[in-house]
Amino acid sequence: MKQNRKQLKSAAREAMKQAKPSFALVTLVFILLVNIIPLVISTLLGTNISMLDTAVLAATSPTDATTYLLSTGMLGLFLSLVIALFTTIIGFGQTLWSLRCWRREECTLGTLVEGFATAPHVIFVMILSFLMQFAQLFFWLIIFSILMPFFLASFYGFILIGFIGVFSITMFIVLRFSFVHHVMADNPTMGAMETISTAIALTHKRLWELFCLHLSFFGWNLLAVLIQYAGIAAIIFFDMNNYSGISTLTELQIVLQDILLTPATQWVTVIIAIPLSLWIIPYTSTTISGFYNNLINSSTDTTISGFYNNPINSSTDSSTETLIEPKEDSE
Repeated sequence: MKQNRKQLKSAAREAMKQAKPSFALVTLVFILLVNIIPLVISTLLGTNISMLDTAVLAATSPTDATTYLLSTGMLGLFLSLVIALFTTIIGFGQTLWSLRCWRREECTLGTLVEGFATAPHVIFVMILSFLMQFAQLFFWLIIFSILMPFFLASFYGFILIGFIGVFSITMFIVLRFSFVHHVMADNPTMGAMETISTAIALTHKRLWELFCLHLSFFGWNLLAVLIQYAGIAAIIFFDMNNYSGISTLTELQIVLQDILLTPATQWVTVIIAIPLSLWIIPYTSTTISGFYNNLINSSTDTTISGFYNNPINSSTDSSTETLIEPKEDSE
């Protein structure tokens, strides 16, 4: 039986209204942690990166260039790795917050950083999950690319079906791993493989329903993208006045890359997206958490319904009851 998307999203909005502190404040802190801090580091490293490029190009021998890269470039690589691990843990914290928000449990600013208490486990599970997704994606894309030429002779048909095929395979694999964070939040001591296999089991025969739920947020996400591109277009329009004598397409491409890769452009694209993100991020994540919570509450599979042992699941708030309807919803 399907979950009613309208009721699910309505319940998510109601849960967000009751969250203390407000969902907007928590999301703002989340954005600051996963976007602003890495951007500050990237901005501070901007001069070093430019110096690195210049030094490598000016090196008199491959040995000199390699030495400079190892002594200076490794700093950027190390910081990039640290930032990636940091954002992974904060991302887990945001899922934990949305799950508690749906269940009417205490969800504070500190919830965002609770993942650091079990950081090695969180990182290991997410790396293993990524590797499994990459391996599956690689395998199916190879099979798809081998079979396609036998069924399509038209070039345009090849491109169209190829795009649809790649998109479908990617979505199929990504959606299967949708609840890894959620299962890990409910069972922090569960083994990595068991966590991933349980998350996959939860999506069995639910992938299309889950895809439609994500698709229902398309309008909000499209609006966010349009706002960002409008900001980028404005930056290009005003910055182009600083360039003159552009006569070839190659020169225009170089100028555009120069504008788009500047720290100022990155800052603008992040900042102008914040107001709408304060709504989209918690709205989407809380709705998905509600979908997950309803799955484990309504499942007749003892493996799934019995794996969850956190007392949070015993919440009896009427607004978090399973929202199931036996017929197709009208949305």
